[in-house]
Amino acid sequence: MTIMDRLRGLIIPVGVMVLVLVAAGLGAFIWTSTYVNSVASGAQLNRSPARGAGSQAGPPSPTSPATLAALLAKVHGAVWEVDTFDANGQPSVGSAFAVVSSANQTLLLTSYAVVTAATYQPAPSIDVRQGSISKPATLRTWDAAHDLALLVLDEGNQPVLVGPPPVTAPQMAQQVYAISGAGSNGAITTGKLSPGSTAAGLVDDAAQDDPSRGGPLVDAGGSVLGVESLAYSPQAATSSPGAHIAVPIQDACTEVLVCPGDTFPSS
Repeated sequence: MTIMDRLRGLIIPVGVMVLVLVAAGLGAFIWTSTYVNSVASGAQLNRSPARGAGSQAGPPSPTSPATLAALLAKVHGAVWEVDTFDANGQPSVGSAFAVVSSANQTLLLTSYAVVTAATYQPAPSIDVRQGSISKPATLRTWDAAHDLALLVLDEGNQPVLVGPPPVTAPQMAQQVYAISGAGSNGAITTGKLSPGSTAAGLVDDAAQDDPSRGGPLVDAGGSVLGVESLAYSPQAATSSPGAHIAVPIQDACTEVLVCPGDTFPSS
């Protein structure tokens, strides 16, 4: 085989390669032109949306830190810490919340167990506190069976808590919140109403301690459902380990308050 024959054998593959490259370039040009023309005419390519695109944030969790902080800020102005002494002269602490406030006086509900010693003479002093502000209060009346007591604060125009609308009855497994006046900004814990709840008592599993006694048990809107208690135990309501029975707020009207129409004020 001569040198010329070998060169002819090389020329054919090179020519084929050139044609392939030209065809590939033309194909790319055709695809690009088609894409540009499609966009110009309003056509859209089928693309998968980016992850998270179009999604919307759901409602905040009823137990999230932001939810708890907002609810505490909403109701804390009506909640007070109670400082007094028991029959042995030892400190007795609890909470109270304002339910009626005129120009000169404010009525506060609390737990009878917190102020029991003040029902005897000589009675220890009772102070209510919000942060660094401390004011004297006096015991007006009480009902030991319902663990309720009514305090009078000689200062008016205070924030008060009201109940839910009359048509809104507490529901089983409803999220509830126990509010305490302890500390500089109060405290909040959350739980749910249990099936043991009745008209006589609201059984809930929100964590409670001595400083929370007498504080309000509220719903997600800040409406008061009951008075927190560590001593109330009606036969009609059944408690369970880790749960407590709050006194229904309506009972305050029949035992220690005079309510218009015997109905606790509602929103």
